[in-house]
Amino acid sequence: MFALRHITSVVVFAFAMATLGSAIHSANADILYQQDFTNNPGWTTDVPDQMYWDSSNSRYHLESRNSAAYPEKQQYVYFKLPVPVYAGFSFAFDITYVRADYAGGINFALASSLLNPDLESSPDALWVNYAQGSGGTGSTVGYSTHNTASGSFPGPYECMLPLDTTYHQVITYDKNAHSLSWQITSPGLPDRYYSCSGVGDFTAFDRILSQIHVNGGTGVAYLDNVVVSSVVPLPTTASMLLSSLAVLASSRLLRRSLHPSSSTPRL
Repeated sequence: MFALRHITSVVVFAFAMATLGSAIHSANADILYQQDFTNNPGWTTDVPDQMYWDSSNSRYHLESRNSAAYPEKQQYVYFKLPVPVYAGFSFAFDITYVRADYAGGINFALASSLLNPDLESSPDALWVNYAQGSGGTGSTVGYSTHNTASGSFPGPYECMLPLDTTYHQVITYDKNAHSLSWQITSPGLPDRYYSCSGVGDFTAFDRILSQIHVNGGTGVAYLDNVVVSSVVPLPTTASMLLSSLAVLASSRLLRRSLHPSSSTPRL
């Protein structure tokens, strides 16, 4: 009888550990696309003298010029993802801004199509914009979804980023919370973290993209280490605890059915 009880406890414990292990594993991100520009990535552009793989430093050169001077060009570069991005995701990359004229800038985005006339008009778009205005050179995250108007965060000139510095940026979308978070890190500088809630639902992204429709000057940046991942939200501590308690409660019922107490009436 002791052996059976011992085996039952071991099985229950193993099942509980498997349940918790499965929950923790489900939080891992699946990489959908990764590019370190060791080789030419073969991205598509209508301005190959502005958007190109720079073999001298194994990075990708992004340049957006005054749009009034190039009315016949959309000034884009894109790569169609092998797998569309659904549900929760993270969008990470290293970017070094090297030029931003007044009223000029550069962006990098996830999108659902080539955008005309601009990112804000797309039903599915998420982008990081870097530009110079009257308050200096700064950056924001913009978004447009099917059920919300386009928006951006943080406020103007809240995120000031000096030129000639490499910034590792990670944007994460939590589909359950309808929220975006943006983290910026760079060696020797304080980490920055911004978030925004109520952004609505992104249907699907099928490409990464850089495109500026209206630009008053020139913006130049170098891109590296692009990673697009699907992300499953980490189970909360409460949900994991409830799962464990349910397993333990089931184990007690099982032990009682296998080992009725001596007070049970005999027929």
